[in-house]
Amino acid sequence: MATVNTRFGDLRGESLDGVSIFRGIPFATPPVDELRWRAPKAPIPWSGVRDATRFGSPAPQLESPIQVESAYNGMWRALEDMSEDCLTLNIWSPDLPSGRLPVMVWIHGGAFNTGAGSQPMYEGTHLAKNNDVVVVTINYRLGPFGYFNHDQFDYNVGTLDQVAALKWIQTEISAFGGDPDNITIFGESAGGKSVEILLSIPSAKGLFHKAIIQSTYDPPMEVSRGVDKTKELVTYLDCGSSDIELLNSTTGELLKAQENLYFLGLTEGDQRGVVNPVIDGTVLLDYPRSMISNGMSSDIPVMIGTTLDESKLFSLFTLIDSPEATFDNLLQHLETGISDTTRDVLLRAVDHYRSLDKSGENLINAEDVKQAVRTDMTFRQPSIRLAEAHASSNANTYMYIFAWKSHLLPQIGACHGLEIPFIFGNFDCPIGELAGILREPEELMAEMQTAWANFARTGEPNAAGGIEWPAYELEDRFTMIFDETSTVVSDPYSETRRFWAEQYES
Repeated sequence: MATVNTRFGDLRGESLDGVSIFRGIPFATPPVDELRWRAPKAPIPWSGVRDATRFGSPAPQLESPIQVESAYNGMWRALEDMSEDCLTLNIWSPDLPSGRLPVMVWIHGGAFNTGAGSQPMYEGTHLAKNNDVVVVTINYRLGPFGYFNHDQFDYNVGTLDQVAALKWIQTEISAFGGDPDNITIFGESAGGKSVEILLSIPSAKGLFHKAIIQSTYDPPMEVSRGVDKTKELVTYLDCGSSDIELLNSTTGELLKAQENLYFLGLTEGDQRGVVNPVIDGTVLLDYPRSMISNGMSSDIPVMIGTTLDESKLFSLFTLIDSPEATFDNLLQHLETGISDTTRDVLLRAVDHYRSLDKSGENLINAEDVKQAVRTDMTFRQPSIRLAEAHASSNANTYMYIFAWKSHLLPQIGACHGLEIPFIFGNFDCPIGELAGILREPEELMAEMQTAWANFARTGEPNAAGGIEWPAYELEDRFTMIFDETSTVVSDPYSETRRFWAEQYES
């Protein structure tokens, strides 16, 4: 057993394999009853020694379609014992008594609607022990519990939960062997977008010192859209719209309303039940990339990257019948899969990607083109634009592409999320099996863990396999390609980058 004193009370965790582990630590008062949809408040102190050997409850959430339909059911599953009392974090420390180690705070993904810091693929022992860092994972409110845009309540409370977790870490992490003056936030997908947002909002200023953004994307963030979604949700809730009636609705009723809205959206080709942060003018003042471009995070080193075949993960499931992609129906596929994009841009994109076959890119069929367009539009090009924005005010900007392809399911390639087991060192969970069950992942895992930990330690990711990794700047655009043989490339896939740059400018 391991015991630590905090300002709120004593915690008893456990020591396993040279790492002290503390689970289910409350970083805020439970956001229930009158605190539902309110900014988080500091945790309530406790007397005696609190048991910290079990994870806290995941935030309430619907099952992800990836969980329901994929060949690896439960890839992101963390749904047992869900509760609105979910604001807890978990700590792995290899040097509990006296360390002053770099702190790496992981923010999970799941489209701001699913996930938890307790998911097996985020288990922090390997990363902490092998790289001499303190690892923290957090929960935050999701879906309608975290992003309920109603004028009677606070907006963006899920994002404010992340800020509250960072405030707790800032004041308490030294007791766990961590350095409060050397905190790195990192996350993937919605977690990557969360890191991007935290770089851009005043309330998070000074709470962290470095940031790693994995597979960020650009969800619609207009406040009017968020308000409209909330109105639709309240209609499906069918319990009245006063603050008292909304507060008295049950967790199950809110999830059922979201489910109804979500599946209606699927039949109409959108994601109505998927809610996310909005530009409310109080928490989020403007779009994150605009704030970053204007220097909001000019003092923070940032590493940004994507996987090579992001969108191929989502080919593992479908909830509505869809004909096989052909060049005759490709535009229809793209229009239902990518929102807020004009038909003219999609037509030009299809022509561009089909032309790449002539230059050796081997996009030989409509499915290849569909996945390449979706990967670039949804993940890769927004990440490049973000790197450009940050590099304009901070020379410590680094970029990568993760290109290791799954041999177990070749059709998913180097898909969304496949880099996660290499960073955490967990290959005994479904996403880890997809990555490494038929290959030897240890060498690439060591390279990536070294890069992530070195970046957390110094703000520079060098020593990844002994390869010099120059910063990303607009002339050479150096990018690390992580694969069986990792290498640095200047401006990879430059023709496609220039194509999309022209679309953004037009």
